[in-house]
Amino acid sequence: MRSAIVRAWTWPVVVFAIVLLAGCGGQEPSSQGREQPSPQSGEGPEELWIFDEDATGSPPSYAEVFGGTWEVRSEPDAPL
Repeated sequence: MRSAIVRAWTWPVVVFAIVLLAGCGGQEPSSQGREQPSPQSGEGPEELWIFDEDATGSPPSYAEVFGGTWEVRSEPDAPL
């Protein structure tokens, strides 16, 4: 009786092991098609925004404000 139970479980265990090993092997996924890092992550190209020509107290002329209060203001410790 016990050998019948062992035989009944042998094939499913062998098949599971083969599938598991086949899924774990192989190459590392390629970076092709991977999403590029967002600008907020600190990676990627650096952007420089200059607001010197914009009027103080209002949003930049090219900006579209979706919510909140955005305004150009002078900062005494801003880099040149």
